[in-house]
Amino acid sequence: MTDATETIEKLSHEENEYPPPKIVAENALLKDAKAEYKRWEENPDAFWAAEADKFVWLKKWDKVSSFDGVNHEWFIGGKTNITLNMLDRHAASDKKDKTAFIWLGENGEERKISYQELLKLVCRFANGLKSLNVKKSDRVVIYMPLTIEGIIAMLACARIGAIHSVVYAGLGQTALRDRIIDADSKIVIAGDIGFRRGKTIDLETIVDEAVKDLPSVKKIVLFRRLSESPATGGLTFAGEPDEIPHGSVEYLEDAGKNKSEVSEHDSFVDADILNREIDFADLMKFPAECEAEAMDAEDILFILYTSGTTGKPKGVVHVHGGYMVGTTYHLKNFFDVGDADIFWCMSDIGWIVG
Repeated sequence: MTDATETIEKLSHEENEYPPPKIVAENALLKDAKAEYKRWEENPDAFWAAEADKFVWLKKWDKVSSFDGVNHEWFIGGKTNITLNMLDRHAASDKKDKTAFIWLGENGEERKISYQELLKLVCRFANGLKSLNVKKSDRVVIYMPLTIEGIIAMLACARIGAIHSVVYAGLGQTALRDRIIDADSKIVIAGDIGFRRGKTIDLETIVDEAVKDLPSVKKIVLFRRLSESPATGGLTFAGEPDEIPHGSVEYLEDAGKNKSEVSEHDSFVDADILNREIDFADLMKFPAECEAEAMDAEDILFILYTSGTTGKPKGVVHVHGGYMVGTTYHLKNFFDVGDADIFWCMSDIGWIVG
């Protein structure tokens, strides 16, 4: 055993116990944590195989896991697609009309969407991405506010095997550009604006500046919400003041007006960028059926970058098989989330909790 492996082993064990209140334990989905741990300890592969068997697989795995101290693989040889398990299996069951998401907007809007509805929307957008020649393993950066459309974009990428990387829409153009370059993204999906703390955040100009002189970005898919902007609010840039693009002040001072009413947005954007832009709504006009791409369990699902507070942001890779099985297990047994529960999440989709 190497020193590094020995250190990892030591850090992987926690001896302290913190029992939950009796009423919590009695009503928990996991009734006997010690028995569950023993089941895992006796045969880890059998434990995780039993959990993985609860999902839809296009091809069952040949081997449950492989570890060499640092690198690890799960469900080797297995094929699936996480959207089959997130959407299709529910849309084909008596849960098809059950609410999948409840969205609450900054301005008090509320929107509910069922599994069946969400599957159709995801398939439409997935077909739209295909029309832009987005294929399996292509990288797609998503720079969107918290909206159902942001979720649709993420799932549509997964549907066709593209790798998405969501960038928190509170980061500025430099941070966005760095992540686009590092991920080698060919498509950027963005919102024109976002709402935060009563202000309207101008995301489109940030995107325009971030992709300027980046020929690797073939298309910018823009989700337009400017007409929803509060009449009294001004457009504000995300990020720090030094990240505000030069020459944009005139645009910001004309707050509260539609872009067509102020100095045409075209005058602030290179013709090259305008030629690359396409409306999100146009990609939602495609057929509502799209076969899920068969993905190896170890194929990349998404890349999520760290915040960069301790150095250069690091792209953390998550894969279809392990992420699907692992997060489901942890949500059920660590967070005690059951089928009848509503999981209230206030985190942004740009962070792992979102």
